[in-house]
Amino acid sequence: MKKFKYDNKGLTLLEVLIAVGISMLVFTVILSLTTTSLNHYKDIGTDVDVQNEAQLTSNQIRDWLMEVNEGISWKDRDTYSTLTLYYSTNKYEASEENMVGEIKYDKTDQSLRYKVYNYNDVSDPDTVEAYLLSDSIKSFTCDTSKIFTDGYITYTITYEKNEQEWVKANEFTFRNEILVVDSAYEMFGR
Repeated sequence: MKKFKYDNKGLTLLEVLIAVGISMLVFTVILSLTTTSLNHYKDIGTDVDVQNEAQLTSNQIRDWLMEVNEGISWKDRDTYSTLTLYYSTNKYEASEENMVGEIKYDKTDQSLRYKVYNYNDVSDPDTVEAYLLSDSIKSFTCDTSKIFTDGYITYTITYEKNEQEWVKANEFTFRNEILVVDSAYEMFGR
């Protein structure tokens, strides 16, 4: 039987340098793959967040449009756009309330806000608190031209977050005959 002789000299400097070099190469590849995966995950997360925000905002606007039983108005100005909704509660009773809802897009800070108030009780609508729907809006447009012929409007919201853009186009058909007016005064008088 042959006996093995063990050499206890250790590793040479060249062997250690080669081992460290290979380890660094493997570590660099793993780090690169991990970083790429995390960035991809972050992009997907942002995209999902924007899509969720778009869906929630569109659903909320759709819910408010369902309340409309009188009319709407659309104004597109230099610094803001406003879709105003007019509806009456208790329409056929003595306690009728004329309600106004405003969906306002501020083009300077790219926010979409909503407020609602009783037209008969509020002397200055600008004092009514508006609630933030979204602060990632690049544009908000509305087309009311089909209300008289087909009974529907279209509104489009373009979202932007982390240089990613997502467009949500919506069409809403009204249950009732709706007027297109210029102001709450034209709708309800006073």
